[in-house]
Amino acid sequence: MRSDKRVGASSAYPKILWKLVRMRLRFALRGGRIFHKITEKDRLYGEYFPETNRIHLYQEAELETLFHELYHFEQAARGGYIGRKVPPDVKALYETEVDEIMAKEYGFAYK
Repeated sequence: MRSDKRVGASSAYPKILWKLVRMRLRFALRGGRIFHKITEKDRLYGEYFPETNRIHLYQEAELETLFHELYHFEQAARGGYIGRKVPPDVKALYETEVDEIMAKEYGFAYK
């Protein structure tokens, strides 16, 4: 008998893709723009700039990078930081939070 139940990382893909679509839509509705940079940036695949509400994706960026940066947009929106700079201490908390959420909920691991 065939089972439709999926196991492993692939079972998270639909959840990830729908979350990504919803975050990307909210980002666009708030005037967010995404720029693909041809250059590489030292050990950096993407950056979110709340001051300009822009995401820069660098040469080695993957879908996971976009997901990560859109989470930063969500954090900035919740914290009221769209259009202004996020304080360094808050930025550090945001980074830790994103890494934990992506690892626990979606199975992404960071070195």
